[in-house]
Amino acid sequence: MHISRIAEGRIVERWGQGDNLAWKGDSSMPAYIIGYDLNTPGKDCEDLSEAIKGYGTWWHHLDSTWVIVTDQTHVEVRDHLWRFMDENDELLVAQLAGNAAWRGFSDEGARWLAGTLA
Repeated sequence: MHISRIAEGRIVERWGQGDNLAWKGDSSMPAYIIGYDLNTPGKDCEDLSEAIKGYGTWWHHLDSTWVIVTDQTHVEVRDHLWRFMDENDELLVAQLAGNAAWRGFSDEGARWLAGTLA
């Protein structure tokens, strides 16, 4: 899992994967929260999930809520993900900037959020 640190909604540092916890520099990229409702009964979200994971740096500890880091705009992310959804579905993509609070996540999930949103 990538653990990143965000300042003013932009990634400024990124941890390595696994137990390799050395800091590495990275270009500034915005973080986005993605939320969706799939309203077609029986709709499989596997293609949508894989599309979100394709952004490389992501967090997913809530059913239909993700956090990603990418150099794309919120509109580009929305348009890309919408290709995996039906017309009656709902999708939100918003840039993360500022403060956040959470409770009840695993230690790993909380650490990722703290590092990414700090």
